[in-house]
Amino acid sequence: MGLCMKTTIEINDELLRQAKIRGRREGVTLRALVERGLALVLARQDRPRARKIELLVFSGTPGFTPEFEGAGWSRIKEEGRRR
Repeated sequence: MGLCMKTTIEINDELLRQAKIRGRREGVTLRALVERGLALVLARQDRPRARKIELLVFSGTPGFTPEFEGAGWSRIKEEGRRR
């Protein structure tokens, strides 16, 4: 990973205990587990969080069309996903 910097962090006791157990089971150091965890979190942040939503605008009579009159939001959202 290149140059390393020594640092001190405070970790919840139970989380640290579980990490040490996992490290022994996998045969890796606590440092390796922390680095792996940080790498996963940082990689996840680089992914797009949400897709862009296309705004659909209709002209005409305000309100719902007859097929959606009285429909719940789950039905309306489902139809929107299909388009």
